[in-house]
Amino acid sequence: MPLPLGGYVIIDSTECPIRCPVDSEDQQVFYSGYKKMHTLKYEVAINEEAGLPAWVSGPFPGPSADITIFQGGLKQALAAAGSIGIADGTYQGEPAALIVPPCPYRDLTPERRAYHRFLSE
Repeated sequence: MPLPLGGYVIIDSTECPIRCPVDSEDQQVFYSGYKKMHTLKYEVAINEEAGLPAWVSGPFPGPSADITIFQGGLKQALAAAGSIGIADGTYQGEPAALIVPPCPYRDLTPERRAYHRFLSE
C-alpha cells in the first residue's frame, strides 16, 4: 500500500495467535516467547494526519523483531515518501527514520521515577 507523501506515520507490530503447527521445526519458528504461544506478526503504519492505514506488511514468524521487520521494507518506503515514523521502544536503532521514546527509567531522576509511578497508579 503506498505511503502518503510527507508527514508522520505511527508504526507498530501486532502478533496474532495461530494453531500450533504440526511440524516440530515450524513449532520453533512460530513460537513467540513474548506471547507464550504460536503467532504470526504483522507490521502496521497509520498516517498520523489522516488516521488511515498507510502500510500493512506480513505475516512474519511471531518471534521476529519489530526493528528487523521495519528494516525489511517500511524503512525504504518511508525514505522514498519523505515520511518520518513514530514508534515504540522495540524500534530502537534507526534514529534517521524513526522517532522513538528513550528507554524508560534508565536515565530518570528519582523525582521523575516517582512521578511516573504516580501516573501509572
